[in-house]
Amino acid sequence: MDDNNRNLILAIVLSMLVIVGWSTFFAPQPQQQAEAPAVTQPADGVATPAPAPAPGAAPVAQTAEITAAAEPAARIEIASDSLSGSLSLAGGRIDDLLLTGYR
Repeated sequence: MDDNNRNLILAIVLSMLVIVGWSTFFAPQPQQQAEAPAVTQPADGVATPAPAPAPGAAPVAQTAEITAAAEPAARIEIASDSLSGSLSLAGGRIDDLLLTGYR
C-alpha cells in the first residue's frame, strides 16, 4: 500500500471518529412528541379526528384578530423608467413589480 492510500484511509477513519464523537457529546435535544389529535363525535356517530395544528403554529386567533388580518394591507406604488408596480407594507413583501424594459 503506498502513502496516498494510507493517508486516504487514515483521513476517512479520523473523520468518522470526529463525527461520532461530535454526535455523542453534542447531540441535539430530543423533541417532544406531539399530542394525539382530539377526536370529535358528530351527530351521525362516526368519529373523525380533528385536524392537527402545524408544528410551531400559533394558537387560533380571536375573531377581532381574524377580521383585522383579512383587511388588505397598505401598498406603496412604484413607477420608474425600469420598474412599475407596488410593494405591500405587510411584511415588506415585494409581490407586484414589473420590469418595464424586459422583453
